[in-house]
Amino acid sequence: MRKTTLCFFIDSENQNILLALKKRGFGAGKFNGPGGKVESTDSSIESAAIRECIEEVGLKPKESTECSVYQVNEWTGELVESEEMSPQWFSLNEPLPLEQMWEDVKIWFPHFRAPIDSSDDLSNPFDFTFHINIDYILKSYTNNINNIEYMINK
Repeated sequence: MRKTTLCFFIDSENQNILLALKKRGFGAGKFNGPGGKVESTDSSIESAAIRECIEEVGLKPKESTECSVYQVNEWTGELVESEEMSPQWFSLNEPLPLEQMWEDVKIWFPHFRAPIDSSDDLSNPFDFTFHINIDYILKSYTNNINNIEYMINK
């Protein structure tokens, strides 16, 4: 299994999230957080996440909350556009461009952003496995917390 990283920078003060439009390669034309493959030269998955953030958007996470996806609340550096990604901030108080993001984001992102102290079911830890076909189309997913598989009808 190949390890990859994905980071989301959250500007809590202004209630914004940083998404970047992928400009080339796998996922081109889709918004996502910076991240990518863990390379053999990376000392850890966290160092890979930091390296990818610096390479793709010019920001270095200072601290993150790990959930296979990284929420980054503090960083250093200046936001830059790279050959690979075109980053831009989106308000967390307004709908995200979900139609321009990977299909699975619609499923797990509400769990990712749910308040930890909420009595809502969304505040529970989440663990999903996504099943895609050869064309990278989401076919089904499994909520590993309750072991329920959901089929996608298209």
